[in-house]
Amino acid sequence: MTVKKTEKEILTHNIEYIKTLIYDGKRRYFIIDEIERILDFISHNVSAQLYTLWKISTYLQSRGKDITESAILLNKGKKSLGIDDDKTNEILMLNDVKELSLIDRWVIDLYAQLKKSETNMEHQIPKKDIFITYSWDSEEHKTKVLSLTDHLRKKAFAAQIDRQKSQEETATDFTKMMHQAITDYQKVIIVLSQGYKKKTDSFKGGVGTEYRLIINDIESNPNKYILITFDDITNEIFPSNFRGREVISIQSQKQLNLLYSKLKNEPILQFSEVALEQPIIEIEEIPDFEDYLNPEKVKEVRVINMAPTVYFHSRLTYGFPGVRDLRWFEGNIAIDGILRFFEEKPLYDEAKGHNVVRDPIWWFRGSSAYLVEKLHLLEDGKILMNSQELKIEKLGVYNGLKHWDNFIYVQCLPDQQTGLSEIIETEIESFVKNHNFYSELFGYSDGKIVTASEAEDGAAFIEGKYVKLAKPERRERFLTPYNFILAGKYSPANSTEGNSLTERHLNGILKGQSTLQDLIQEYNRLPRHSRDD
Repeated sequence: MTVKKTEKEILTHNIEYIKTLIYDGKRRYFIIDEIERILDFISHNVSAQLYTLWKISTYLQSRGKDITESAILLNKGKKSLGIDDDKTNEILMLNDVKELSLIDRWVIDLYAQLKKSETNMEHQIPKKDIFITYSWDSEEHKTKVLSLTDHLRKKAFAAQIDRQKSQEETATDFTKMMHQAITDYQKVIIVLSQGYKKKTDSFKGGVGTEYRLIINDIESNPNKYILITFDDITNEIFPSNFRGREVISIQSQKQLNLLYSKLKNEPILQFSEVALEQPIIEIEEIPDFEDYLNPEKVKEVRVINMAPTVYFHSRLTYGFPGVRDLRWFEGNIAIDGILRFFEEKPLYDEAKGHNVVRDPIWWFRGSSAYLVEKLHLLEDGKILMNSQELKIEKLGVYNGLKHWDNFIYVQCLPDQQTGLSEIIETEIESFVKNHNFYSELFGYSDGKIVTASEAEDGAAFIEGKYVKLAKPERRERFLTPYNFILAGKYSPANSTEGNSLTERHLNGILKGQSTLQDLIQEYNRLPRHSRDD
């Protein structure tokens, strides 16, 4: 099966999105709904739909096989260690396999239906009724119109002209035929020429009569009429009432292809799918006018001229000197190192140079990622990164052979609940089974903990009294072990493969099923980011 090259990137994006839902263990009906939504988006291309279903089915079967093998290995491991014969985890894993099998059965059935539909469509090419109107100019011109008509018929367009109609019947009523051209045909091709313009402007003969009908109908049915010419597009071929309308000059295969698209009402250009995230707008700060009266107060503009991975490498070697390959840091040494790393504020005022950005350092965890705007030490020894309160347990600093592969692994201890609401342990445990970690959102203002919604609104009721909050902010703390990596914005982590790899291994580390060395081994095989050059 073939897929248009212009659609391939869209297909790949959508297929990877479905794979992510499957890997995350999303509910069956949610996955099916998302597949149907994607198929509806490409409903105009059955081949693309078949390709998408085939790729999803292949991944479903592969994922089911992986989970089954993991369940078997887990059971064997328990037996070899003499662990209590509790099959709960294995049963849950096999239930996941059953869910994947049900989704795959649905995908395979839908694939079969679409395949049958595609086969039927190949035997039933839809015809489009087309009438071609023109002026009887020179013999060469009339022969060209005749040749175009025959060519369109060879391409499965049911095109007709007056000469064909006249030889199918005797005593042809040309006035009636011209009226039928306007009322009975789905498309009307109007061949513009100097002779056509002369007859229409003077409303003479059959062309003039037909022209009256067309100008009365073209406003209400603009997609019905297609203006073409065999000549260059000049004012000498334009009737006065057609000025300003699109004309196709049929002088190359490209223009002929444009005519096909108009006849089929199908676009030539395939635009990209609208992305889920829009670019971050860089806000320009307006300086205070009084600063111009006091030059010593004028703010220094911070400019960065290094690519993100180069900048990250320079900060890493400054914050953690002497590190080659992987080295672990714990306790105060880890805290001091990360504060030294962020000694320079990570968000700059201006960026100068090829692929240089104002936000060079980002945190990554699978498909979740964001720029690091700020990082500083809190009074209780925790680190505040953006809005996240982190109890850092240890850091894995990796300085590999290539500067663009550098990253810092951050592992955090579980924090205490804020007490705003009681979160029971069973709720946390249940959430962690599906999402690997649990966090609590809350608000903070001048040493007071408030709800996240109160922080958003800028006020709260404290001990029954309305209080206007000073510099309120939303925060997040993690009630279970949590981890992520810091890297340059255009590092290998910032890719589809990088998202999948980091999520799989970071979750595996939390569960004791993977190590940081496992992550590094695969991470080093990722390609360099296209914008890191």
